[in-house]
Amino acid sequence: MKFSRTWLAIGLSLAATAVQAAEMPTDAGVPLSIDIRTSVDQRWRGFRKGGAVAHGKRYLLASVKEAAGAVPLVRPVNEGELLRLVRSELGKHGFQEITAAQKPEIVLTVNYGRGFLRNPHLEDAMLDDATTGVPTATITSPKQAMRQRGFNAEARLQKAQFEKLYLAVTAWKYPEARGEKPYFFWRTVMAVDNPDGRDLNLALPAMLAAGAGYFDREIKDPEVTINSTLPTGTVKLGPLDVIEERTGK
Repeated sequence: MKFSRTWLAIGLSLAATAVQAAEMPTDAGVPLSIDIRTSVDQRWRGFRKGGAVAHGKRYLLASVKEAAGAVPLVRPVNEGELLRLVRSELGKHGFQEITAAQKPEIVLTVNYGRGFLRNPHLEDAMLDDATTGVPTATITSPKQAMRQRGFNAEARLQKAQFEKLYLAVTAWKYPEARGEKPYFFWRTVMAVDNPDGRDLNLALPAMLAAGAGYFDREIKDPEVTINSTLPTGTVKLGPLDVIEERTGK
């Protein structure tokens, strides 16, 4: 059986398109909506918060592991590549990995996985999560009531209830003595939707690029959302020919 050159060209074009789509860190070019949540150690003064303080940037990367969960990821994460991405983004934001002769200022742990995260938009509500299913919330705080009256508040609250793919980078105080309990400094969580249809490996570069700027940084809102995508290709413009419009009489 013989194939024409036209059909062969179409086949090669489709194959090239498939390879290009496989390399993209999003679902077929759809912008990736990345939710970023942070928490930073507050130095308490009596019964009042003293405010967040800056921590050191000389780090020891202690562990990278998947969080235990009942539902597996679409594909296992390449932890070697994840380590490379984490170190790269840390370096871009002034963090320095220790040498053998240096003492770290912070110890970093990296966790990833899929699951239902605590809804940051309900942090001042009383949650009843003792039963199975989606937790219910009782609004008892004026602050929570005002938050839910904000622009697009209900949509963001509902979106945060979905199951997520997530990556969490946490900083701890370097222990000065054997047996010293871990002391929390800061945590940044990056989350995306569609855990049933998304390969976390492909989303990690965009997630880390969006979230690294929030390492050791407190945000006032429950979370911030960054939309990110990679270019799908390039367009080259050739010489333009002007075609005069023909008008009938």
